Amino acid sequence: MSAAGFSSSFTTPAVVITPDMGQRTPTGSIECVYEGQKKLQILDPRNMTTLEIDTSAQRATAGAGLLGLVVGGISASVQKSRRDPTLDVYGYSDVNIEFRQKNKE
Repeated sequence: MSAAGFSSSFTTPAVVITPDMGQRTPTGSIECVYEGQKKLQILDPRNMTTLEIDTSAQRATAGAGLLGLVVGGISASVQKSRRDPTLDVYGYSDVNIEFRQKNKE
């Protein structure tokens, strides 16, 4: 895994902690190698704080229909507007890279 300012090598599965660069978190990439096959995936930085607010609102209103969707959206908007954006945490979403097993004949 690499991005401007940091890089890391590891064996999967793994939990990788990246530097806290706030809104300056750069686009990164992860390259996986398995049995001679390589795959590269680009990692876009995400505001994990607002993502968690949205996800929590969706969970809380799941199955509540259209009214629940509206109430959840309002609740998420209020939470976002009342937070201190300088404390937001930025990072990368989980990545799942799969390889197909080569046929051994």
